Amino acid sequence: MEKYYLYFSLSIGVTVIVEIICLSKFSFSYIYLVAVFMKSIFLLVLSKIVIKLLEIVTEEFSKLKKHSYIDMLTGVSNIRKFYEDLELILDGKEFIPFSLALFDIDSFKSINDNYGHSIGDDVLNKICRIIENILSEDNIQAQLFRYGGDEFYILFRKKTNKNINELLEQIRLEVVDYNFKYKEIEFKVSISIGVYEISEKIKFRDILTKVDEKLYCAKVNGKNKICY
Repeated sequence: MEKYYLYFSLSIGVTVIVEIICLSKFSFSYIYLVAVFMKSIFLLVLSKIVIKLLEIVTEEFSKLKKHSYIDMLTGVSNIRKFYEDLELILDGKEFIPFSLALFDIDSFKSINDNYGHSIGDDVLNKICRIIENILSEDNIQAQLFRYGGDEFYILFRKKTNKNINELLEQIRLEVVDYNFKYKEIEFKVSISIGVYEISEKIKFRDILTKVDEKLYCAKVNGKNKICY
């Protein structure tokens, strides 16, 4: 209501100004002043409504854009967000070395086959929560993205392999030590990780190829490993 009192006061002010101008220039009617007063109130209220609607539209657009970057199953950032963030880093004026990790869950298909896809989804979610908790410690500049299926990227900003070795080992160990459950059955899960350090500007696709090769290295060397 305070805002509408303000509009009322502003409208009176506009009307007074118009009256002063009219008195100095030509004759006028009070009906004209009432019309000016009413139009002033109407325009001020209308502008407030328009501004409010624009705020609502902007807020809804922001929410929609945010949701378009989120993987619906795990709640982490999706591959679209990953591509955009990586492109922004590579297109930046000042290049800062960073590292990229790609991991997947060892023998994930057997989890779905043995326990069902809902348990497989639960495994994906729990692993994401484990990793997010680790990445949230000590202001680590890293973000988790779901590539698809059971494959995920971790983008380490301003960090090289020397900085993240211990961090990835912590992730690997916490995952393999976690007791997953299906009804009364407990089972273990491991992940294999490939890591590639980007020390100079190279092509977008070359980065993805390099880190994929590192993950393949971890797989062929026995799984549950990290290949740098």
